[in-house]
Amino acid sequence: MSNKELTKATTIQECIAGKYTLDEAGQLLGITPRQICRLKIKYKEHGIKGLAHQARGRESNRKISEDVVKNIVEIINNKY
Repeated sequence: MSNKELTKATTIQECIAGKYTLDEAGQLLGITPRQICRLKIKYKEHGIKGLAHQARGRESNRKISEDVVKNIVEIINNKY
């Protein structure tokens, strides 16, 4: 996990323990109290892994396919 995710996890843990209110935790992380509420639920259900970004390890939806990249390189090499 990244440092940002670890900071998020400790802040959520402290919020659950009652050290911070939703507003205070939101200000520390730069997110809204509603998002803190959602993160608390994810943390309670899945632990620290629930706070990690869900798209980690997946290929981007915006990635250009290898065939298109090969065609572009071929066109550039032939033309220029």
